[in-house]
Amino acid sequence: MIRAPLAPLSSDRHRQLLDVAGRHFASDGPRGASLNRILAEAGVSKGVAYYYFADKDDLLASVIEDAWAALAPHLPDEAAPLDWAALHRLHRAHLGLLRARPWLTELPRHELPPAVAARLQPSFVRLQALWPRALAAGLIRRDLPDALVMAMIRGLDEAIDRWWVASPEATWDDTDRAFAALRALVEPR
Repeated sequence: MIRAPLAPLSSDRHRQLLDVAGRHFASDGPRGASLNRILAEAGVSKGVAYYYFADKDDLLASVIEDAWAALAPHLPDEAAPLDWAALHRLHRAHLGLLRARPWLTELPRHELPPAVAARLQPSFVRLQALWPRALAAGLIRRDLPDALVMAMIRGLDEAIDRWWVASPEATWDDTDRAFAALRALVEPR
């Protein structure tokens, strides 16, 4: 008996699968997340899942690539000078993404499997390129070691992210003030 070909996942079902998978990867980590539980919660059969994703690592990479695709258009233009206004726009886009996918605040605390990290490396490089550009533009203070200033940025940014996700009453004006605090912390004196 010839089986009918698999019907493509609708965009809504695909989005649902990525969101369910993202929540599981964020809460349980890449190693602890169960593909069977993800598929059951998303209402997707293993056959359909394996039609779209080679394995659990492929699904994890797809979840992160999907989030990156939503954020990447807001990265400052590589050809334009970097300024605080461009970084502020990126920060707002990042927070908008977190409102839609709050589980993203937990995902970075987990180590990525090597194959996933390698696949995502080009995206990470693009984001990491902001640091030397910010230094060259004179946006970052130089009176402290770079590693300390980067840790200060990561720490405050993570605190802002967690506060934003946990505070549905928070407004964009609140986030603007939080960004101003981050800027004041790392701007040259």
